Amino acid sequence: MDHQFRGSISQKIQERPEYSKSSKPNLQKPMKKIISVIALVAGLSASTTFGQGVLNFANFASGVNAPVTNSTGQLAGGAAYVADLLWGTTAGTVTNDLGLRIAFSTGGGVGYFLGGQQTLPTTGSIFVEVVAYGAGAATYQLAKSGQAEWGFGNVIPITLAISPAPAPAMTGLQGFALNPVPEPSTLALGGLGIASLLMFRRKK
Repeated sequence: MDHQFRGSISQKIQERPEYSKSSKPNLQKPMKKIISVIALVAGLSASTTFGQGVLNFANFASGVNAPVTNSTGQLAGGAAYVADLLWGTTAGTVTNDLGLRIAFSTGGGVGYFLGGQQTLPTTGSIFVEVVAYGAGAATYQLAKSGQAEWGFGNVIPITLAISPAPAPAMTGLQGFALNPVPEPSTLALGGLGIASLLMFRRKK
């Protein structure tokens, strides 16, 4: 009798809603969401990492010896001169400016800049061009407009590395000299020539 009574109680308890299978917490759905979020974060991280390549931005490295001289023929040195990098996917489209302002070395390293590993927003094989200018100008383009000395090196191909792989040197880079700042009279003559040309076209 006692056995039948306990069996009846156990059966009633199992039939209650709070003990039914449908009322048990489903842990599979939250786990699936967590796994999906982790996969998404990992994918974004991978795309960010593999979307950036690195190179060694220096004109003195293993296989590279390309000193830069100023407009008077002296080796460019110190914070008075800075180096920048232009890049492109083809030799004819090297126009993307990385916006660097790496100062030149002093003492025994005059004529050279050692910018170390620099990151570019691309990967694979590209073309690069080193430019240098007087630090008095805010950018290379402003230096070219007459604000400071400026110059550029040869366009070279390079295959970027993916960090933490060693950054490749700019092999094939050649030394170059900076152009002088135009004299005020030269700038005035240039402006006068442009004005005359515009007037001539209007008369036509």
